[in-house]
Amino acid sequence: MSTVKQLHDEAMMLLQDAIMFRHNGENDTADKVYKKAYILESNAAESVSQKPNCEPTRSILFRSSASLAYQAGDYDNSLNLIGKCLSGNPTARIKNEIRELYENIYFKMYLNQKRIMLTDEEIDFHLTGNQISNGLIFYKEFIDRINSLIQIIKKTTLRMFNKPYRSISEIFSPILHPVSSGSFSITIKIAYNKCQQQDFFVNPSVVVDEIMDCFDFIQNEKEDELFYRIKDETFYNNFVSNTKKIAPDGKNITSVDFITKRKDLKFLRRSDSIPLLLKENDEPLQVNKLEKITISGILDLASSKQGKDEFAEITDENGKAYKIVIKEGLDDYVRSYYKTKVIVEGNFDGNSSIYMKNMKNCDES
Repeated sequence: MSTVKQLHDEAMMLLQDAIMFRHNGENDTADKVYKKAYILESNAAESVSQKPNCEPTRSILFRSSASLAYQAGDYDNSLNLIGKCLSGNPTARIKNEIRELYENIYFKMYLNQKRIMLTDEEIDFHLTGNQISNGLIFYKEFIDRINSLIQIIKKTTLRMFNKPYRSISEIFSPILHPVSSGSFSITIKIAYNKCQQQDFFVNPSVVVDEIMDCFDFIQNEKEDELFYRIKDETFYNNFVSNTKKIAPDGKNITSVDFITKRKDLKFLRRSDSIPLLLKENDEPLQVNKLEKITISGILDLASSKQGKDEFAEITDENGKAYKIVIKEGLDDYVRSYYKTKVIVEGNFDGNSSIYMKNMKNCDES
């Protein structure tokens, strides 16, 4: 057993080195050190007899060596070591850990097949409120916010790569990590397609930092500075409208926290205090002179476009239909309300068109 302990101790020393190399971004060196570590650990495991009285030591060592092989990116050998672990008599706990490792391996193999590289850049997204308890949340409170956060990641990436707003390029791909127990939080990891042309100056870290800075502007009611930062009105509209969907309502959700490797932000500004558009005096003069209107009704999708702007339709309680003119960049926001009863505020042309200034679910009133 002294040989087993010696091999294991050497493997654990190499593990510490590998973790340090990975932390410093020296991934090739980290992979090589992880490989040396898993070879030593697997040799230690092979030295332990398969007799029942040698468990759980044997299965623990094989599980450990399989994990080290996974960290080295040697998925075939990791699967082989998993098989050896299960050939003994592992405890239920070790079986569960092995099952999780097995799923992670096949996920990484799928990413490799699709030529997708998973980076270590991520955003921890935490929600607090009356509709959250011990890892549980009402579906609607979560799905609207996570969809909006993913849109922010995608659109911010397009903007920083100088792509047009409606580009279909999938440069970085958000991947969700399981929620933590005891709260409701989820980690969004950033991946990129190896086939997609990359920009040396725009990497996942730069995009995540930009998103956090822009959230900070809205949290501190600095919309003018945010617009100066983004510069493009369409991208500005999209960022603000999606942030408005993410923001706490003060009742069901009381705070939204974002945590990255370089910054933490507790977002407390309520959704109803975030203006959807730029100041009204930035609107064309002919629109500002129209009659102000507030109506409620069921929102329906309309596929036509009016110049750059899209429009939807709303039918009020008297059965009258209106055309809602939607500024470019608000498409994600409006789409989230389709087929629901909403309140629309805007400027009315006296005929059938409303130039939307704000939209909210009737339940939010």
